[in-house]
Amino acid sequence: MVVNNFRCGWTPFSLVWDAAAVLDSSGAAMRDEMVSKPLGWPGGLARLFGVVGFANVVEEQLRYQSFEDYWSSFLTGQGKTGSYVTNLEAAQRSEWERHVKAAYLCGMVDGSRAFATSFWAVRGETPTQR
Repeated sequence: MVVNNFRCGWTPFSLVWDAAAVLDSSGAAMRDEMVSKPLGWPGGLARLFGVVGFANVVEEQLRYQSFEDYWSSFLTGQGKTGSYVTNLEAAQRSEWERHVKAAYLCGMVDGSRAFATSFWAVRGETPTQR
């Protein structure tokens, strides 16, 4: 499971939500609601995995390899951002993608990007029953 680290900045999602705030009046309110959740803060997701019984929980940082890699993560429909993106009308989603891609590229060629943020990726093991 992956959740963005809101507390240390969230550039990959800011690109999307900043565009949404301009293109859709509900974008700013959803952005504020998402930032306030402690699940996205350092250790938040790992704590949740521990509470539900996972052992050997590990957090990792993720990196996007291209705009397609980045944008495709929103097309899964997962979470509020994915749900928001996939529920847009096709023309609206295309316009939004164009704005977000321009922000991702910043005049450079497409490729791997290091954002001033981090994500928490968590994996754990179910303890063996004795």
